[in-house]
Amino acid sequence: MMSGSIQKKINRENLKKTPALIPSKSLLDSINPILGSFYTKKFELNKENIQLTKLRNWLPPMLMNGQITVTSSTQSKAKEA
Repeated sequence: MMSGSIQKKINRENLKKTPALIPSKSLLDSINPILGSFYTKKFELNKENIQLTKLRNWLPPMLMNGQITVTSSTQSKAKEA
């Protein structure tokens, strides 16, 4: 199927000879909601990763120059009381 001695490639002639399975419309309709939920989750996770990357880039300089500090939740509760 692949030709070329050094750089393997697929040419048009070989590609035309390759059989391809085409799913039925009913199969596509039944799997679409499942795949749709995966793509939705992937989109949400990508948005979350962008936010986390921004936070990762912003937080260390703020901590190093003292503009923000980190305290444990028990320390902050003691200060409130």
